[in-house]
Amino acid sequence: MSTNTLKRNKKSVSSRVGNFFVHVFLAMLAAVWVLPIFWIILTSFRAEQGSYVSTFFPKGYTLANYIKLFTDRNVLNFPRMFANTLIIAVFTCIISTFFV
Repeated sequence: MSTNTLKRNKKSVSSRVGNFFVHVFLAMLAAVWVLPIFWIILTSFRAEQGSYVSTFFPKGYTLANYIKLFTDRNVLNFPRMFANTLIIAVFTCIISTFFV
């Protein structure tokens, strides 16, 4: 074997080891980012009252929380809040398109 091939193989091995650790680190960062979002989604379908319960996975699943969100205006007027956000977003896009 030539010395050029040996250098390439050594660099390739060290590069692979470095890439492995980079990928492990990125996987840990992804888990730190994804787990809270996963927990929020699980909590939204939880049948038990409250968001802090003793088990990570819900004992029962329900859509009652979403039904209450979209129908009960006394707790939270979600349709109006969504409309306000949509109006602001549309006008912001229009203004930034013409003035930027």
